[in-house]
Amino acid sequence: SVLTNSRQLEVTFLLWGKALLLADKQIVNFQKHLGLSAKDAGTLKVGLSETIWRYNCLVKAGYAFDEIIVLAGGDIVEGGDGFYEMQTFSVELDDTAQIKLAVNLMDACIQELAKLGPKVTVISVPGNHGENRGRRGKSYTTFMDNKDLQIAWILEEKYKANPEAFGNITSIYPQHVDDDIVVTYKVKGHILGLAHGHQFRSGGGAFVPAKAQSWHMKQSYNKESYVGYADILVYGHFHHFTMIEDPRILIGAPALDGGSKWIEQTHGKRTKAGILTFCIDKNGLHNLYKC
Repeated sequence: SVLTNSRQLEVTFLLWGKALLLADKQIVNFQKHLGLSAKDAGTLKVGLSETIWRYNCLVKAGYAFDEIIVLAGGDIVEGGDGFYEMQTFSVELDDTAQIKLAVNLMDACIQELAKLGPKVTVISVPGNHGENRGRRGKSYTTFMDNKDLQIAWILEEKYKANPEAFGNITSIYPQHVDDDIVVTYKVKGHILGLAHGHQFRSGGGAFVPAKAQSWHMKQSYNKESYVGYADILVYGHFHHFTMIEDPRILIGAPALDGGSKWIEQTHGKRTKAGILTFCIDKNGLHNLYKC
């Protein structure tokens, strides 16, 4: 009975990942020409296959999707320096090569999603590693001066230039210098909030969901902070999947990369790479699945 009722609802399919859907040939080309490592190529191959499989499974079960939302939560490229020892030396590509790779990977992902039928909404927010940082490792320009937003703009310009091919793709991201670095979006009567997560700072103690909850509660005190009204908040930054419902839903999304050796050695945390997918309908969030 529950499944039958769910089939009659319009459902939104959401996914979080830095680069998701590529054909095998595309992976080989990016690996060869843009410096994508064999390990990262393998991660992408597994992730994209399982994401498509998950979507098709839900369609076969009877879910009628009318929108696919791609959550681009920031830190798509590495623009930081000085966070920890060995950081700069461990970055394999320069800024230009990283942006080329990121744009091509995300473009391929978004175009594949667009072929599935529903409209595609790409929501992007800036992360701390995309900031324009000086020699001391500190951001010194504006919140909007961020490589994550630069990538979002490049992709949007491409899709706007060819509406016949990409008319079902919409991009949403902060653009004005006074914009917040978070985005809210109304989905099936629910308010979805997207934040990178670096702004949580030290509130709530060391436990990441508590940090997120503390920050979100403080935002709710500010009537002009739209993210404070979100009943579903999704964030990244910490590279590990977490979720609490207390009573609002706070989701920490996994990262697609292999993590940081520095974090492993200093904190004992090893990243479990993944792509997070879930559905939202008028009854709320359901079918959360980590690829």
